[in-house]
Amino acid sequence: TGVISQMGDENIAVVLQGVDLGEGVLHNADDNSANISQSGDNNMAFGVQGVGISDAGEALIVDALTGVIDGVGELLEEYTDVLAEFPALSLDFLSSFAGLEGTSDADGNVTNITQEGDDNFAIAFQGLNSDSDDNSSDITQSGDENVALVDQNGYDSELGGLGVEGNASTITQSGDNNQALVTQSSDDNVSIISQSGDDNIATVLQEDDEDNSANISQTGEDNTATVLQIGADNTADITQ
Repeated sequence: TGVISQMGDENIAVVLQGVDLGEGVLHNADDNSANISQSGDNNMAFGVQGVGISDAGEALIVDALTGVIDGVGELLEEYTDVLAEFPALSLDFLSSFAGLEGTSDADGNVTNITQEGDDNFAIAFQGLNSDSDDNSSDITQSGDENVALVDQNGYDSELGGLGVEGNASTITQSGDNNQALVTQSSDDNVSIISQSGDDNIATVLQEDDEDNSANISQTGEDNTATVLQIGADNTADITQ
């Protein structure tokens, strides 16, 4: 199911569930839920659950995420620097699909995105050329020009999406110009990011093994926190 509620001007919301893009691709997407609520102006939100892509390139993925909405490519350029650091939208990741028969089996995933303010951007990947099940992503942003990116897809520079399951990511941001990036490329990880203030940056990368926990809480301005967890049963707590 997909539910979209928007109040304001020039907001964009896209939900893709069980979509084939290109020849020779397969998808299966069951029991996924995506809820997007936006109030304000010029906000953008994307939920991707169970999408198979072949012969992908940068232009194709932008088209896939934006559908037939004109002018969105120009809006995405505002976030070029941030997206360059996000594996699911990196050129290496996109080029990894070239010539592949993409398959995706994404079941039981939940995405909730709530944005209040102007010029906010949020995206959650759950099953892009991968088998990703039972992941949850909750993003809440209030203020202006905040960015939240969640990748629960699995990532490999040669194989594309590997698939993950049982991850939970929660991002809460209030203020202006905050950035939160979460990549969970293994199973049963938990990431919680809370940022209150302006110009804060939080990054969580949980890969290779499972049952990791990361909690970042930042209050004030110009704080930066990064958590890298490679292994199993690690716990990280950062408060600033």
